[in-house]
Amino acid sequence: AVGSSMGHELFHTIFEGSRCSKTSNKYYDWISTHTMLNFNEKLSCVAMHYGKYYVPEIREYLNSSNTKNEDIADIAGVKLAYEAYNDWLNKNGNEPKLPGLDYTPKQLFWISSAMKFCAKGTINAMKNSVAHNQQSIKKFRVLGALRNLEEFSRDFQCSSTSFMNDDHKCELW
Repeated sequence: AVGSSMGHELFHTIFEGSRCSKTSNKYYDWISTHTMLNFNEKLSCVAMHYGKYYVPEIREYLNSSNTKNEDIADIAGVKLAYEAYNDWLNKNGNEPKLPGLDYTPKQLFWISSAMKFCAKGTINAMKNSVAHNQQSIKKFRVLGALRNLEEFSRDFQCSSTSFMNDDHKCELW
């Protein structure tokens, strides 16, 4: 959970920090035009993907034009954390399963990454969030990120028709 939050913020720093600091005398244009075009293509994919999420409680779709930068950072953050976890496993060996749980350590990684978004909101809070917030409603921050990661589908052995195994993933790298 902490690693995905750190990865989320790191992703913002790399892809948005360079644009935000052009007025600073510390500005460095470290991202090539090609990389930014590729990033914008991925951002469009994420916006299209999240824009399809319907919030039944308020009878509206997510406003992905407001949330796409946060949504892509959510996907990147958990992917970076997962890669770091796999690096740790490669150096230290596999972890044992926890007693009494039927989840593998990798499945527990995904559960942990989602738990930080546990919340319940009022109808008014959801309406306000969809209309004005730069972050998606927490439920969709989890669903959107995990459905876009092949690693999640593999670790949970999701069938090709499973809701959690979106067939149009926005692969970041």
